[in-house]
Amino acid sequence: AMLRSFHFLGGMLRETGAALEKLGCATTGNMGAIDFLTRHRSVMTMYDKEPRVGKNVFVAPTAALQGDVNIGDGTSVWYGASVRGDANLVSIGRNSNIQDNAVIHCTNPRESAPTTVGNHVTVGHGAVLQQCTVEDEVIVGMGSRLMPGVYVEKHALIAAGAVVEKGTRVPAGQLWGGNPARFLRNLTDAERGTFGNHAKEYQSLASQHSGEVNKSWTEIVASRVQPYSVNDRDLEHEKKLGIVPDEVRKMW
Repeated sequence: AMLRSFHFLGGMLRETGAALEKLGCATTGNMGAIDFLTRHRSVMTMYDKEPRVGKNVFVAPTAALQGDVNIGDGTSVWYGASVRGDANLVSIGRNSNIQDNAVIHCTNPRESAPTTVGNHVTVGHGAVLQQCTVEDEVIVGMGSRLMPGVYVEKHALIAAGAVVEKGTRVPAGQLWGGNPARFLRNLTDAERGTFGNHAKEYQSLASQHSGEVNKSWTEIVASRVQPYSVNDRDLEHEKKLGIVPDEVRKMW
């Protein structure tokens, strides 16, 4: 009982001190009282290798770029994703999107082949890419696995949950799925034409997230005080999601 009392008292004193620190900073107009919730670094050097990040790249706060990594202009790496270049080079082209919880890395430092992802590529949520090559305008579905030595040609689609076995080559314009993955059918011209649109939509979405993530402390406080107006919403983006503007106004 005595130990519990001291533990409770100690916690209360620490919380009171932290609250007084914030109150003092706010009273003096200093927004410098920041709670450091994590020591996570989105971009981290490994050994002598440092990630190289292009222009207009969005790296989510909980994503991780580690070691010998090259990210092209306009690409986005989303929440919980890991791009790990500790064993070999991982190169991702322009305007691609590496979605939430995806993992891209190399498995064997003694092998010369890096992991390469081309331009305008969509890597779905939870996908894993290991020491493989993905050409331009490819969609890698959610939860799929590309094992070492896999080569995916342009305009191919890897279905969600597919496991592409080691050394497999997926020809251009084909849909592959299953475990182990196999050829299902050829994609139509209309289907292939939509691949670039996926990348553009994620570019637009990334710019919105980047604006929110990069807000200053003063802007964050102001946004909490001021009521959120429908005029502040991106109605064009919501229209793409199937939300009609009139319905949005009714909700507010």
